[in-house]
Amino acid sequence: MERLSSGELQSGMLEVMDTLRNDPKLFHTNYFLIGLFGAELYRRDGEAALEWAEKQEIDVDRFNQRAISSILNAAAASSPSVLKRWIDRLPDNLQQWEVAQYYLIAINSAASRGAEDWSEAAQIFAGYWTGAPYYPDDFDFSRMLKDAPNGSGVNDALCYWAAKDKEAAWVGMKSIYDGGEQGGEFSLGSLWKGVAATEGSQPALDWVVSHLDQIPENSRESAIEGLAREVRNRPEDFGALLKALPKEADRLAAAEEMLVNPSMPKQVKAALNTLPRQEQMAALLKRAKYFAKSYQEESSRAAINTRMESSMDLFNLNADERAQVMAELSGSSSSTSP
Repeated sequence: MERLSSGELQSGMLEVMDTLRNDPKLFHTNYFLIGLFGAELYRRDGEAALEWAEKQEIDVDRFNQRAISSILNAAAASSPSVLKRWIDRLPDNLQQWEVAQYYLIAINSAASRGAEDWSEAAQIFAGYWTGAPYYPDDFDFSRMLKDAPNGSGVNDALCYWAAKDKEAAWVGMKSIYDGGEQGGEFSLGSLWKGVAATEGSQPALDWVVSHLDQIPENSRESAIEGLAREVRNRPEDFGALLKALPKEADRLAAAEEMLVNPSMPKQVKAALNTLPRQEQMAALLKRAKYFAKSYQEESSRAAINTRMESSMDLFNLNADERAQVMAELSGSSSSTSP
């Protein structure tokens, strides 16, 4: 393709795209060729290639069968800022998945170039970004933790890092805790998930719990809540989590987090029912207090009451215990102790 002029590339691309629409049996071969045309056009002409493609085939129903779709793939792979500028020019009727494919290419390609590019791409696509499937050996995860916005992408990357080098991942994560930065609620769960992938769930839990005392006290509760959220995806491990947590306050934070989910798996219910009654009541009262503070609109009261009723049924509360919880939920109690 290096021998072809830009005009020849454009003509060839449109011809192959026309063949693709008329003969779906040749989809894979033609789609591959279209990708080559698009990449070469963007390499040579940059945004001028997009300007040309924007004017082509405007009557084609499916956006991914237009020339601009392929050239956008090339733009996404090399420049997230160019992609963002052109995404804003695309038709308003595009489906989310059609736009998301370009974001995914941009994020993954940026990760392959290093932490600086990946963090910049994450800032551009803060509303939509995830972890990459792989990171180069020299990827600076510590810089990523400091520069990238909080979100699923950071947690996915932290999980990858922990699977590769758990002690280095812990040192990086601890620097975030020590700096007092907010938003790392899921981070401890990501560390556990990464270590569990290589060593197994129980050794990973033991390893994470052994580091709890190094977390500043004002971050410990949110860190454990993040761990419980991740373990919630593997309910068979929740009982082991409760047993591993050394302090009542730790177990309370984990138990309350599980009460957020009204349809808990049977393994979680069984684990919560192994807690002492005092801890069960403390978790319920804390959750009721949170609901009372966060959902004050009358329109939400019925749904919140139903959720608390389900949680109280889980622990088979007696009438006096139910009254304590409902008093906290209504805001008429001045104490959170059973």
